[in-house]
Parts: sequence; C-alpha cells; structure tokens
Amino acid sequence: MNRLRMAWVYVLPLALVASAVAVPEITQDDIRAHISYLASDELEGRLSVSRGFELAAAYAAAEFKKYGLEPKGTEGYFQPFQMTAGFRPGKNNFLTITIAGERYDFELGKDFMPVSTGRFNHWAEGPLVFVGTGIRNEERDDFAGADLTGKIVVMRHGTGPLGNPANIRGRVKTAEELGAKGVLLVSAEKRMPVPIVAGGASEPGEGIPVVEVSVEALEQLDPALAAALAQDEGSPGMAPAFEIANSRARFISQVERNTGMTRNVVAFLPGNDPQLRDEIIVLGAHLDHLGFGQVGTMGRSREIHNGADDNASGSASVLEMAEYYAHYKTNRRSMLFMLFSGEEVGLIGSRYFVNNPTIDLSKVTAMVNFDMVGRLKDDRLVVEGTGSSPIWPELLDSVDKQGLTTRYSPGTGGGSDHASFASKQIPVVFFFTNIHPDYHRPTDDWEAINYDGQVRVLQYARRVIDAIDARGEKVPWQQPSRVRGERRPPADDQQRPEGPRGDGPRVNVRIGLVPDYSFEGTGVMLSGTTPGTPAEKAGLREGDIIVQWDDIPITDMESLMKGFAAAKAGVAVKLVVQRGSERIEISIVPEARSAP
Repeated sequence: MNRLRMAWVYVLPLALVASAVAVPEITQDDIRAHISYLASDELEGRLSVSRGFELAAAYAAAEFKKYGLEPKGTEGYFQPFQMTAGFRPGKNNFLTITIAGERYDFELGKDFMPVSTGRFNHWAEGPLVFVGTGIRNEERDDFAGADLTGKIVVMRHGTGPLGNPANIRGRVKTAEELGAKGVLLVSAEKRMPVPIVAGGASEPGEGIPVVEVSVEALEQLDPALAAALAQDEGSPGMAPAFEIANSRARFISQVERNTGMTRNVVAFLPGNDPQLRDEIIVLGAHLDHLGFGQVGTMGRSREIHNGADDNASGSASVLEMAEYYAHYKTNRRSMLFMLFSGEEVGLIGSRYFVNNPTIDLSKVTAMVNFDMVGRLKDDRLVVEGTGSSPIWPELLDSVDKQGLTTRYSPGTGGGSDHASFASKQIPVVFFFTNIHPDYHRPTDDWEAINYDGQVRVLQYARRVIDAIDARGEKVPWQQPSRVRGERRPPADDQQRPEGPRGDGPRVNVRIGLVPDYSFEGTGVMLSGTTPGTPAEKAGLREGDIIVQWDDIPITDMESLMKGFAAAKAGVAVKLVVQRGSERIEISIVPEARSAP
C-alpha cells in the first residue's frame, strides 16, 4: 500500500510538469516571437523572390515540422513556383561625370542605382543642368530659364509634398518634354544604404533614363552644386536652375524584372473523426511583403518594409493555430495550414495553389484567412466573406467574441488570399483589424503590434474554427452579391481600375486619407491621415467622417472613389466633414501620383 502511494506521489507531479511545459496556448509572447523574427531587418521585407522570403519560408516549415504536422507541398512543406516580384539592377549600369577635365566614376549600389521610373535599358550623355526639385505648376517653376535640350538634368528626389516620390514620374516627364536626355535623381539621404531599384513601374519603362545618385557622391563635384543641394527644397529663395560649367555625364540605366522561384508553405493535420476526416478546413495567411519597397510601397523606396502587421501578424496567427491544434488534436476534420507567397503582387501564391492543389479542393469545407490582424483598435474587428455562405452570420454570432465589436462584410473581393478560394466556390471568412497609417510603409514594425488585441482576435477566430469543425455537414456555398464599400487598400493606393487590389475607377491623385473600414454609418470615417500629405496639412484627423466631396454625396467607399476619379492634381476640392456634432468644410489640393 505504501509503495502504491509513493508511486502515485511521484507520477502525479511529473504529469503536471509535463503538461505545464508542453501545452501550447495562444499567448502574447509566442505571437511576439514569431512577428519579431518575421518582421526583423534580417528578412529584408520578405519580398517574394528574395533571400529574406526564403528565410521566412524555412522558419515556417521548421515550425510546422516541430509541431509534428505532415508536409503537404510538392517538395516537403514547400510548393515552389516561378513569379516576378519587382525589379533589380542589370549588369551594365555605369555612371561617370566629368567636371573641368576631372573624371569621377560612381559605384553601383553605393553611389547610384537605376530607377524603374525611366526607360529600363538605355544610355544618356550630356552636360549637367540643376533644376532644384523639378516642380512646375502655377505657383512655381524650377525649370525657369534653363535650356534642357540635350542635357542631363540633376533633380532632387524631394521629401515634402511638392517633391513627393509618388510624383517623380511626372517631374521626369516634364524634363523630357523640355528636351532633357536623362535625369540624375539626387537621393534625399546622405547615403544609399541598400542596393535596390527605386520607383514602381509594372511595365517596361518609357521616356528618358533615370538613375538615383547619393547626395554625398554629388556634393564633392562642384561648389555651386553643393550649395544648391544644401538648400531647403521648399525655400522661396532657392537658386534658379543653372548649368554646371564644363560638365558632362554619361550613364546607362538598366533594370531587369526580379523573376525567380518562390514557394508556398503547406502543412497538414489529419482529422480525428472517421466520418468527417476527409473534409478539410484551410487556415491561411500570406508570408510575403514589399522588400525594400520594390513593389506596392506608399513610402520611400530603399528602406526595409518589415510588414509586421502586413502580414507577419497573419503568418504568426496560422503558426499559433497550427501549434494549438497539433497539440490538442481536437479537430474532427482535417486541417491544412498555409502560408502564401506573392500576395502583394496579385494573390499569385494562393491562385497557384487553387489551380495546382496538393489536396482535393472539393473536400474543403471552408477557408479561414488572416491578413493584418495585429492592430486591433477600440475592440473593432472586420470579418469579411460573410456572404459566401448563408450560415456565416449566425455561426459568427454564436461564439464568444472576447469583447470584440465585429463588423461583417459579405464581399469576397480581391483584397487578400481568401479571394482565390472563393473563386473556386469555397466558403471563406477573413479576419482583419483595419488599415492604419503605417500600411505599406517602412514604419510597419513589430513594436507597434497590439499583442493583447491579437490574442483576443485569435481566441475568437479559434472558436469560429471550432464551430465550423463541430458541424455535421459541410459549410454550404453561396455566391455573394457585389458589395458596396467592401475592403480595399486606402483610397490613395488605388492605382488600377480592376484586379486583385480593387475594382474601383483609376485614381491619379493623392490626398493621404486612411479610411476606417469598420465604420458602419453613412460616409467614410478616417482612422487617420498619411504624414506629410495634403490631408494632414488640411487638418483632417482620426474620427472625421467625410460626407461630401464637391457636389458628390459621400455615403461609402464607392462614392468616395467617384470623388477621387473626378479630382485633378493641383485643383482644390471641397470636403464636408462631420466632426463630432459639427459639420465643417475643408479645402484640400490633391497631389499628382505616379502612374502604375
């Protein structure tokens, strides 16, 4: 009897210790660990075709293996495919400048880089003419008095609204129209720390060639040029355009598409119910981001875009769910955990998967997508795709919401990877904590994540997944009706009339609005404005509700896009804004934005 009692005494604590160590929960520390690595500078922004993305994919595969999940790619946990993501410098780039008989040779990657704003593979030669920031409008003409015929223009990159990087293409076009043969775009920074291609063209460049040159490399060439570069770009007393005496520049700007292999990361957990294990629930998120801003940036190029919220937060969510279900094995149906590549350039990875599936897609009962779930604010969560099945609203309301206020959006539009599954008539739900001013900018860093909020979102999402799994039947599909105001990127990021990033009209102006997509009232509420833009300078702020754009009543995002489509750069528009109990009128002058 004593021996039996002693065995019980020893065995019980060991079991408790093992349980305490091994049982995984969805915690802030775990989420932070995943995001702080995936959004670290070491991964260089996880551009789909890059060393950084390969590190991220290897990390995810190692985690899946650690959890004991089965590989479900075509090569272990990986499903490789080829794609194009952004651009890279070609092998033939060079830049030399001669002043007063002294020749200066510039080093690619350190002193200069080709810019995809201009012609992709072209040379230029001629005397140098400095034109300030290259602004030409009713109030200012940086080109005044300059003869640009056959010349190479030296133009400041610009950091303020007038010289905004989004307007580079228009300024280069003006120089071309005035006879210039090429442009040296002077970096706004002292150094060029990383070798990437600036700009964001998606088609072969046209017009004159452009290279970006570090200000430090140019300051040494000529005292007059150094003095001009040191001036405040907005100063009314800036030196007029002038030709640099006895100067000549020769350069080749060569840009190539960044094409190569990338991969989805795919893992499988078998179900535990003999009657339901053939059915599959897919949990997915995209792993890629913008690299150094080669694609999709709304900020400066050449800076690492770490993409902590977009979408290290979603990737961490899938990893946390995988660990949870792999440990507890409470799932009746099988589960497929997926991290996609190529989302930022058009849902490439998820589309590749649904067209080349490693499972039987007809067995998928639902796809649950996580994209930007790390910035919960005011307890408001957007759940999209709720029109893809008649059961979603009731099911989503039936589980504990962890104190969250949820807004349901029935659309399955192309904002994220769930759209690829919806195109195959698979019911989808998509969790999203809203757009913010750091969206697609270098400031989307892991320190800004609301980790407590993400835990609550994932606890709610896990209950939703459990409710899906508890059903005796597959989730039925229904075709959602077209949705007015469904989620898109901020209105200023609308660059295409159709495609995976929105189906609104083409927009050629930029204001700096950041809509709040959880708002359910009439009008468009702002969650903020983009720093340095006309919206911020005009005094628009978080909580403002835009209800009128000139003579266009604003009721939702769709009507706001009509306002953008009608706007012209440099021509003031009148916005009527509900601010608390007041209605105020704000005049705002849109900026030109670059073409896609």
